[in-house]
Amino acid sequence: MAASRTESIALPPQLNSESIGTLHQSLVETLRSKTKITLDASAVERLTTPYVQLLLGCLQRPGSATQILNASSLMRAAWAEFGLTHTHPLE
Repeated sequence: MAASRTESIALPPQLNSESIGTLHQSLVETLRSKTKITLDASAVERLTTPYVQLLLGCLQRPGSATQILNASSLMRAAWAEFGLTHTHPLE
């Protein structure tokens, strides 16, 4: 059995419409390769609804081993506002 790879992706400070396309493409390619993804959310200063949807899609994908790590205080607050802290806790 082959060892699984992990790819770490640092989320940009501004998670908005200007940065979503680039991250989306990177996530799609990584998910296709069945690589475990860790998303470093330590620099997040702004989080928009489309980004929440993108991140949830990754977390909920069948067979996905995606994790969001080192969430900034803003990311944690936004996650709580969306009611996601109990269903998708941040690490």
